[in-house]
Amino acid sequence: MSKILLLGAVGLLGSTLTRTLCERHTLIRQSRRPSDLIEAIFDPKDPVSVRQVLNEYAPDVVINAVALTDVDQCEKTPSIAYTINARIVEILVDELADSETHFVQISTDHFYNRDFPQTEHDIDILNHYAASKRLGELYAEKHPYSTILRTNFAGRSESLVRNSFTDWVINSLKSGSPIQLADDLIFNPLSLASLSSAIEATIITKRYGLYNLGSVGQTSKYSLGMAIATNLALDTELITRVHADNLNFSTPRPRNMTMDVSSFERAIAPLPDTDSEIKKMELSYATL
Repeated sequence: MSKILLLGAVGLLGSTLTRTLCERHTLIRQSRRPSDLIEAIFDPKDPVSVRQVLNEYAPDVVINAVALTDVDQCEKTPSIAYTINARIVEILVDELADSETHFVQISTDHFYNRDFPQTEHDIDILNHYAASKRLGELYAEKHPYSTILRTNFAGRSESLVRNSFTDWVINSLKSGSPIQLADDLIFNPLSLASLSSAIEATIITKRYGLYNLGSVGQTSKYSLGMAIATNLALDTELITRVHADNLNFSTPRPRNMTMDVSSFERAIAPLPDTDSEIKKMELSYATL
């Protein structure tokens, strides 16, 4: 059992991580706003507050799930993107210096844009979101006891403040709103539940380094959305199949983000295939 400080506990990933980790670990949940579910209220952009919390709780593990993931907002306000996605990591690593605290940085698959499953070395930076997240990784690597996990996920959100991609698909179709999904935006996501379990495995095994973390296989945004909608008997006629170019993104985005996850499997744990993860995502909405 570990004592874990979780930054971003009320967010999309943090909410599911909370449920997974609190079963077997002592969990200190962070937010900037008070709540019955939060033990540590502080702003991670403030080094003094970070230092005080680390001294008070002396965690064995720090997980940073704080991020600005809105790609267009990052492009419009790069200074904010760099503050949240990189500066916070720099502060955490500085305050963890000379300690053996395991630091887990949640990163992204947004670096990948090639037509094959990409290893951790196949990096293409297309926008400020990716650039700021990459800088955060470089800061994390300065701590010798860090694990950096590049990932993507979907499934039913347990957060009160954030929706997932599949939440957006379902909510749109339930309200009768037509949506467009690209068949050439390719990725290999995990369900939120599987990702949380994989992060726990990383903590238990104490494996340090940089790893791709996703399902084994791939799918498109269109295929995933159609599978979820069909399973829930929603009106798939509201879904239009398009190419990414038709979506007129204001910010450049990668097309094929499929990750080679073999390094994680060799070092830490086996990972599920993409089809089984889509089924798990579908089941997460079964009670709706």
